Amino acid sequence: MDEEAGVTLHVENCTISGFQYNGISFYNQGSLFVKDTTSRGNGAYGIYVSAAPGTKARASVVNCRLEKSYGGLAAEYGEVAVFARDTVTETLAAVMAKNGVVRSLVLSTTGIWHDYRQGNEE
Repeated sequence: MDEEAGVTLHVENCTISGFQYNGISFYNQGSLFVKDTTSRGNGAYGIYVSAAPGTKARASVVNCRLEKSYGGLAAEYGEVAVFARDTVTETLAAVMAKNGVVRSLVLSTTGIWHDYRQGNEE
């Protein structure tokens, strides 16, 4: 399979709000780039990334605000790699508190990278 095959979507300098489900949904093999964008007040996630089994999706989220939605950033299914830097996910703390979750992932100016195949180390 050609790792570079698929679509490329760039979303820059946008305000996305009030969608019934996700603010940005990326269900493709390929790459998603989101920069200087606010996604707020959506019914599900600010940004949702997934790939069908056997395909790969990559997402880069830089200098974004994901707020007042059910969740900020979700990645699942297939092989999904996500990089987020300088991104605020306001809803995360409220959802964690509501559900009694004590562990968290904090996005900072140094960036966070998650690779589906490598996973997270404890």
